[in-house]
Amino acid sequence: MNSKNLNKMAVEILTDKESGQQVMICNTTMTPFGVVYNDDVDLTEFLEWLPRDPRTISSHDLAVFFNEWQEEVEAESDTEIRKAIRSISKNDTIIGSIAVDALESENGEADFAKYIADQYDQGNAASLVAAHGFETINTILKFNEEK
Repeated sequence: MNSKNLNKMAVEILTDKESGQQVMICNTTMTPFGVVYNDDVDLTEFLEWLPRDPRTISSHDLAVFFNEWQEEVEAESDTEIRKAIRSISKNDTIIGSIAVDALESENGEADFAKYIADQYDQGNAASLVAAHGFETINTILKFNEEK
């Protein structure tokens, strides 16, 4: 098990390489807190992002903050097409669930862009724009044209 001292707020990250998990602990009381994370997560960056001492945050709220942080990190690294698809994926519709699948598949952006272009060409332009916004649909259509 490895320990990483952050020299910040008396918090350390313990990583178990065998299980691939890590947890935060208070290095004053040697008490773990929060939830168990996979070791592919950069908890140091997460701790720097947090608005206050993580030891004062409930496990539930820490998990909520973690999810917010992950969404911000993903949004910062997204290309324009992924941002457009991610926007649509938040809708509770059939197209939204197709968008979720597109974000997770290897060739998902191109496949989703073709799907939207086909829907657009079949006379669904008004409903697509009304549901998802002109800029979002236009970004996807431009991506499809470039492919």
